[in-house]
Amino acid sequence: MIVSRRRLLALPAAVALASLAVPAFAAEGDPPPRSLLRVAVIGDSLAQGLGSSLSVRAKQTGALTVLPAGAHSTGFTRYHDLNWKTKLEGMVADRRLDAVVLWMGLNDFRAIVDPETRRRHDFGSPDWVRVYAERIDELIDVVKAARIPLYWVALPVLRDSTNNRGMQAINQLQQERVVARSEHWIPIAPLVEGPDGGYMAYLPDTGRGPRRLRADDGAHFAEIGYRLVADQVLERMAANQAQGGEGR
Repeated sequence: MIVSRRRLLALPAAVALASLAVPAFAAEGDPPPRSLLRVAVIGDSLAQGLGSSLSVRAKQTGALTVLPAGAHSTGFTRYHDLNWKTKLEGMVADRRLDAVVLWMGLNDFRAIVDPETRRRHDFGSPDWVRVYAERIDELIDVVKAARIPLYWVALPVLRDSTNNRGMQAINQLQQERVVARSEHWIPIAPLVEGPDGGYMAYLPDTGRGPRRLRADDGAHFAEIGYRLVADQVLERMAANQAQGGEGR
């Protein structure tokens, strides 16, 4: 369920977080103790901002452990800098994770160079789409092997129209692969776009004056924007838990 911007700004973090604690192992006959969900947040600089907001929400209630692992200037087209499949495999092996949240793509509207053949695949070409989709699927394979849910956040609309066309093409490809693999796709358009679906720098005035939603670069978010997205992620996680979704 997607809720309004106004409701999310007023939503107590405890509403979503209270239902996220999961039972740990207990001896027979003992009341089941409670443990904290351990959630890794991975991706590019968007994930860095989201990880910070989720960490604040977690500290407010003590019902969640957030492991921020976003890395600036990374992406599915930049595996020469950081291979996210290898990174996530290491995180899953080293830590007990209950869920992974991913937000990535700001750096991906560029060519992909095949590390083995050194062939260059131009952005949007059939080979580019193939390699990009394969990298998405490989990352999803990691969480499926670990039997933990993946919450994949949709990419935002950008202020620059040329960059935005590329971003929305990437967003569509990500959504297609995530939905096809039965993982959790989290749309954010109703939260951060204007009535016409366009870029929105400030939240509508609700009597407190305009509140900055997006950063000056026209791509990232201000604090309120990351908080809106964080609450949306928490709401989706809580709904999945309530429905008996796969966990640890």
